[in-house]
Amino acid sequence: MKKLLITLLILVCLAFSVLGPINRTPLQERDFYTQMQISLDTLKLKPSPEGKLKIGWSRFGIIPNHSMPMAGYAPRNQFDSVHDSLYTKILCISNGYITSYLISIDLLIFPPKLKEMIQERMKYTSEFI
Repeated sequence: MKKLLITLLILVCLAFSVLGPINRTPLQERDFYTQMQISLDTLKLKPSPEGKLKIGWSRFGIIPNHSMPMAGYAPRNQFDSVHDSLYTKILCISNGYITSYLISIDLLIFPPKLKEMIQERMKYTSEFI
């Protein structure tokens, strides 16, 4: 009985700390919205040196050609077959001054080592597009 009361007390305390009133103020009337609109209105971007926006994109499969350990609902030592293809997709946008990359990889777990390798290669691939 004592454990049940302690559990209920903890749940009630947790509920009060997590739950709170909902702010139903319209977005346009909130301070952060007004400040962001002012910042966007005063933002001055440099035009592209050539006056053009360059965009490049690529997609390539990342399914290995050999069996290997997999992550998922249950640990598996190797895959038996491929149900759906897995891809890496890259979108690159440049205005001549700033180059931005949007990288999407069909992975459950994104290894930190892979992130480091991508960042290292991006240093030397400014001519992506």
